[in-house]
Amino acid sequence: MRICDLYSSSGRIQKCTTRLKERWLETRTVWRDDNGRKFKEEHLDPLAPQLTLLLSAIQRMSGVIDKAVKELEDPEVADR
Repeated sequence: MRICDLYSSSGRIQKCTTRLKERWLETRTVWRDDNGRKFKEEHLDPLAPQLTLLLSAIQRMSGVIDKAVKELEDPEVADR
């Protein structure tokens, strides 16, 4: 039994991040003033490191959950 599927969530986050980057590139073709630059610096640029940390945390949490599920399904695994 699968308790949760963080891998799918991680994939959706990556896909949405790619779409956001694509849309921003399209937007920048018409929004080329200081407000556009400021928006990117204040809102978009900080997302990259935060998303990297988030995806790393999701990966670690998925491993922990998978291990816990295996141990709960097979008590002998916990004894090893």
